Amino acid sequence: MAISLSGLRASAAQFETSASNIVRASLPAAHDAAPSQSSNPPPPLSMSGLDFGADLVGMTMALANYRANIAAIKVEDRMWKSTVDLIG
Repeated sequence: MAISLSGLRASAAQFETSASNIVRASLPAAHDAAPSQSSNPPPPLSMSGLDFGADLVGMTMALANYRANIAAIKVEDRMWKSTVDLIG
């Protein structure tokens, strides 16, 4: 169970990192002045230096890993219950 719990923590961290990268890329830089009508719009995410596709894949993989670890925990729980039923 410790391995599955460790996997849950790693998946959550990976998901958060990828999501943070996407959010940071979509926010204007703190040193930018307030937008005026004559200023250029911010670049799209694909041009902001962010590998948007990689971060989306990272989020998807983190979700899949999280679900797999949850499934492993459920199986282990059922195994323990079966063991207790056999003994008791």
